[in-house]
Amino acid sequence: MRILIIKLKHIGDTLLMTPAIRWLRNEYPDAVIDVVIRRGCESVLEGNPDISNVLLVARPEKKSRSWRDTRQSLQTAWRILTGPRYDYAFDLSNSDRAKQLVLLSRARIRGINDWNVRLGFKRKLFNAFSSYHWRESHQVEKDFRTIADIFGSQAQPGPLVMLPPADTSAIGTALPDIQLDKPYAVFHPTSRWTYKQWNQLRWAELAAWLQQERGMQIILSVGPDAKEVKYADSIMQACHGVVSTAGRLTLPQIAALLQRAHLFVGIDTAVMHLSAAMQTPTVALFGANNERNWRPWKCHHRLIPGDCSCKRNKKMICDKSRILPCMDAISLQQVIENIEILLDD
Repeated sequence: MRILIIKLKHIGDTLLMTPAIRWLRNEYPDAVIDVVIRRGCESVLEGNPDISNVLLVARPEKKSRSWRDTRQSLQTAWRILTGPRYDYAFDLSNSDRAKQLVLLSRARIRGINDWNVRLGFKRKLFNAFSSYHWRESHQVEKDFRTIADIFGSQAQPGPLVMLPPADTSAIGTALPDIQLDKPYAVFHPTSRWTYKQWNQLRWAELAAWLQQERGMQIILSVGPDAKEVKYADSIMQACHGVVSTAGRLTLPQIAALLQRAHLFVGIDTAVMHLSAAMQTPTVALFGANNERNWRPWKCHHRLIPGDCSCKRNKKMICDKSRILPCMDAISLQQVIENIEILLDD
C-alpha cells in the first residue's frame, strides 16, 4: 500500500499530524507512507520511523522564497507524477497546491475533510470525505479523523511523535552556564506574530520567582530571527542569571532540551507543541487563538487564556502589530498560580 499525506502549513501544524501517521504505521506496517510539507518544517519529522519519505515544496513565507524553493516544488511534483501510483492521498491543508499534488498522485482514494469548506468544482478531485466537525476540536483530531474516517476506523489519536537527537553535546556548547543535570525551566516568549507575545518585564519577574522559590535555572528558547533575539535580550537584562539559546539550537535540539526540563512556560508557538511531544509539564498562555484547537496535546499542562473580544466575536479586530489586550490581561500572579498547581499536582 502506498499513502501520500499532504500538509502545507507551518512547523507546529506539521508536528500535529504525527499521531495520524503513527496510527497508519501501526495499522499498515508495510505501507509506504510519504509526506509532503513546506520547506523549513522538516526538522520536526527528522528520524520519524513512521514516515517513508519526506517531500518538500516551497516554504510558507512567500517573501522568503527563492529559486531553490521553486526548484524543490517542481522536483516534488515530478516525483509524485512519475513515481508509482498511490493508493491513498490526503489533503490535510485544504490548499490549492495540495489539491494539485493529490491530482498528480493518481491515487485510487483521494480524501479531504469537507465540513465547513466550500470546495465547489474542486470537490471533483476527491472521492472520499470526512465530515468531522472540528471547530471545537483540536487540530490533531481534525487531521486524525480526516484519515481514520476514510479508512473506516473509530480509533483515537495518541500523543505527538518526535525523536530528539541522542547527541546533546551541542546543547552544552550553546548553554555553557546551564547545569543540565539540575532543575531548569524553559521559557518560549517570542513569536513571529507580535500579537501572541506577553510583556517582557513579566517574563523577567516570572524568571526571578522561579529562581528564588523553586531553585530553577531559566533558559529562554529563541529562534535565530534578530527581533526574537532582541526580545529575549531585554528579558535577560531585567533578570539576573537567565540565559538564551539565541537561535543557536535546532528544533530537534530544543526538543532534547525540553525532554529534560522540569517545566515549560510559553505562548502559542511550535515550541509549545514540541514541549507537549516531549511530555514536559507545560503552562501555555493563549490570546486570540482558540485554545481548544491549539492547546498542548496529551501532556500534563495548564492553559491560561486571556479574555479577548476577538475570540468572543470570532473575528480579529485588534491591532496585530502589538501585544493584544487579552495577552496583556494575563497577570504574573495567574501564571505563578498555574505553575504551582502544575508542579505540585
